[in-house]
Amino acid sequence: MARRLEHLSGESRRVLTVASFCGGEFGPLTLGAAAGLPPKEIAAALDEASALGLVVGGPRSFRFDHELVRESLREAAPEANRAEIHLALASVLEELHSDGSHEHAIEIARHLLLAGSRADPDRVVVFARRAGDQAFAVCAWQEAAEFYEAALAAESRLSAVERAEIHYRAAVA
Repeated sequence: MARRLEHLSGESRRVLTVASFCGGEFGPLTLGAAAGLPPKEIAAALDEASALGLVVGGPRSFRFDHELVRESLREAAPEANRAEIHLALASVLEELHSDGSHEHAIEIARHLLLAGSRADPDRVVVFARRAGDQAFAVCAWQEAAEFYEAALAAESRLSAVERAEIHYRAAVA
C-alpha cells in the first residue's frame, strides 16, 4: 500500500488524508472546505488519485478504491493533525447541513468527539444529544447510550433538569 501511495504528490496526499477521515464516501465540496483548498486544487488532487487507482467515483461523490488505502492514509496522519481534521469536518458538515433537519447529527457528533479537547463543549453537548436522540429513535441502544454519556461528560453548562433528562435517556438506552 505504501508503494501505491508514494506516487502521490504532497498536495494530493494532504487532500486524501483529509478524505480518509470523511467516512466511506466524500464529496469535493466537503473535502475542499475541510482541507481549506479551492475547487481546482481539490479536483486536481482527486484526478491524480483517480489516475493512480486510489479513488473511484465522481464528479460529486468519491470513495477509496480499497479500505486499506483509506486506513493507511488515516494511520499515517500525525496525531496532532487528526483532531484538527475532525474538528474541520464537523464544522463543514454543520455548515452544509444547517437547514435544521439534524440528519447528520451522528456524523457531526462523532467528529466532535474525535476532536477531543479541541471541540467546543457546548457544541459537543448539542450534537451528542441530537445523535443520541437519533440512535434512540431507531433502537440503536448502545450507540444512543454512548452519545448521551458523551453529552454528560462534556464540560458544559447544562441545567440540572437537562442533565437529569440526559441521564434518564442514557439509562433507558
